[in-house]
Amino acid sequence: MKVYVTVYEHRHGTDVLVFDSRAKAEAWRDEIAIQWWENEFSGEPKPGDDTIADVYFERMADAVGQGEFFNIYESNVE
Repeated sequence: MKVYVTVYEHRHGTDVLVFDSRAKAEAWRDEIAIQWWENEFSGEPKPGDDTIADVYFERMADAVGQGEFFNIYESNVE
């Protein structure tokens, strides 16, 4: 059985969640980007839901002092 381990690193710490599908892991990533877009990029147009997570995390990785990252790792349950 495969699982998808997500690691979300942000200024307040690290959150790790495990999902039973890549789609669920990516949905959490999208949810974070949608929730925090306005807070981080106030007044800037929000990208479409199909690209917002890519744009959000790319920009947050490059933001000085932010260091916000999201990774998905596929693993097998032993």
